[in-house]
Amino acid sequence: MTLDARFSIVRPTFSLDVDVNVAPGETLAVLGPNGAGKTTLLRALAGLAPITRGSISLDGTVLDDPEHSVFVPVEKRPVGFVFQDYLLFPNMTIIENVAFGLRARGTAREAARARAGELLEWVGLSEHAQKKPGQISGGQAQRVALARAMAVSPRLLLLDEPLAALDVTTRRSVRTDLSHLLTNVDSARILVTHDPRDARVLADRLVIIEDGRIVQSGSFDGIAANPATPYVHELLGDVS
Repeated sequence: MTLDARFSIVRPTFSLDVDVNVAPGETLAVLGPNGAGKTTLLRALAGLAPITRGSISLDGTVLDDPEHSVFVPVEKRPVGFVFQDYLLFPNMTIIENVAFGLRARGTAREAARARAGELLEWVGLSEHAQKKPGQISGGQAQRVALARAMAVSPRLLLLDEPLAALDVTTRRSVRTDLSHLLTNVDSARILVTHDPRDARVLADRLVIIEDGRIVQSGSFDGIAANPATPYVHELLGDVS
């Protein structure tokens, strides 16, 4: 497995206890109600939320293990993060946004822009390279955010509700585009979503989190056929 994460985060009003493994080229969808711990899981994997106990390993390298005083900071982890609201820099051009991660890690400007140009071609947005984020659509912004995340050649790609900001019509088409793009990504991938349709189209496996615990895992069809909790039954029961 590329990712082997078994850890707990304990806070005064909330605790998260998970065991997650993802293989190279595999997409794992994480679903659950609001407050279940989905985004906290992603933040821990990215290094934005230190864990209380347990460990996180990527490609055999330990990224977080408080018992042994190991903690690799965000900027040194081979992890790409696509945030729900994309968080593109409004004052930068599209190509500058995509190149940002590489520049922040010390890559020379021309090399970073060349790599960003390749990624914009990959997501079909080469002609928009000199525009600002406010001049493109929501679906295009989602693809820019993906290209930016991929610029640092991540071994783990985290996607936090990447389609949530889109309207229903746009979401359907962008979901298909994202599915095609992810088939060409060899890193491990974790997708957090509220929409089971996203999980069905984009993911190889699912885990369901409730109250900070994994209550069920497996294939979409397997979980839908034998839901473990009333929430899972309601979530997946009507998806066709």
